[in-house]
Amino acid sequence: MTHQTESAALAALVASLLVPAAGAAAAPFGPATTVEGFGNQPALAQIRGASLTSDGASAIFGSSDSAGRVRAVEALGNATIAHGVGPSEGAFDLATAANANGDTALTFTVGHTAYLRTCHAGRCGSTVRVGTSALKPQSAVAVQPSSGRTTVLWRGRTSKGVDRLMWRITTGGRLGAPHVLGELGDSPRLATDASGKTVAVWLAHRRAGDQGVRTTARRAGEFLAPTTLTPSPAANLRLVSSDGGATVAAWLTAPGGVDVSEPSGTIHVASRTGSTAFGSPRSLGSGSTLSLAGSPDGNVVLVTDRHVGANLVVVSTARQPPGGSFGPFADLAPAQFVSDAFGAASAVADGGRALVTWASGVDPSAPAPSGIFAAIAEPSSGFGAPQLLAGPDTATLPQATAGAITPSAALVAWVGPRGGQLARAVAG
Repeated sequence: MTHQTESAALAALVASLLVPAAGAAAAPFGPATTVEGFGNQPALAQIRGASLTSDGASAIFGSSDSAGRVRAVEALGNATIAHGVGPSEGAFDLATAANANGDTALTFTVGHTAYLRTCHAGRCGSTVRVGTSALKPQSAVAVQPSSGRTTVLWRGRTSKGVDRLMWRITTGGRLGAPHVLGELGDSPRLATDASGKTVAVWLAHRRAGDQGVRTTARRAGEFLAPTTLTPSPAANLRLVSSDGGATVAAWLTAPGGVDVSEPSGTIHVASRTGSTAFGSPRSLGSGSTLSLAGSPDGNVVLVTDRHVGANLVVVSTARQPPGGSFGPFADLAPAQFVSDAFGAASAVADGGRALVTWASGVDPSAPAPSGIFAAIAEPSSGFGAPQLLAGPDTATLPQATAGAITPSAALVAWVGPRGGQLARAVAG
């Protein structure tokens, strides 16, 4: 079979398995609506997070780009215009968190300063400076279920000029004093359960010659002394907690470390409860990117992009029920061109209803359909055929996507030539 014939066969296969937006029961998402406020250079703007409450109120977060001026933006409560947050330019390293009540938090960096914006019960406070750092802060954030109390963790500098991981927590909506965690780390992640138990994980700081994943936790007072979760080189660290404190960490590892320009490694996961430490990590298979999502009741979905060619990947997902373990990976679509910089994203609701979304670009060697895709799995069922939500006319490719899901609704957000885009689905 010639290369051209192989490409044509692959294109036909993809076209037969990917469901167009005009489909009925298999295509639950309606036409996308535009969210303005993402600037005049949509190719450089990004969606970085989305959330959805049980009553259907949405929140999307990202960055706008206007003539090279990048600013953090948010569109809350089904708003059709995203509004700027914090300094008017220079925002990067955005991280978001939300709970089922619609309390949200956005943290980001401008220069060497970390900022935080919180919204509780539909009211938002002003954007506040969290702290500064000689390094890039790489701030992470977690929102407590029900209460909305927010914890932010960043790479900071103590009053004595020492680089350390530092944290602050809100009380009554106001950000408290800085605390020192005790060591320096990279790419920190946070998760909080309903009791206020907060778990932190991070990559051991490379400058000190360390490697692997470190972790600690707190319920009241200071964080406990950090321990090593794995001494192996790691990347793409992720963390989620349920309301009851069931926590899952996931990361990629490889003997020589994961090459960020051509990522590939073994996916590892480790679990803990609110009263026990992490157990031994276990391998789930190979992957190049990671997205990890958890629901309040303890359902977890892990998604990875697995390379099957120089530019082609297969989007695969594994699911874990409350109190259970991850099942085998299942491929969601034939091979497509998905950028390692913008891998597939996941979301999961109580009961196990799950969503995976991704953007596929154009690859001349495999002219398959390109655009924004989404697939939904109903509780106790596999994922349905992916739905094509947008083509290159309304999606800048490659592009980051974000999704959110409840037992009765779902949304996918992205940025394209016409600005921010938001597609919604209602459970049938």
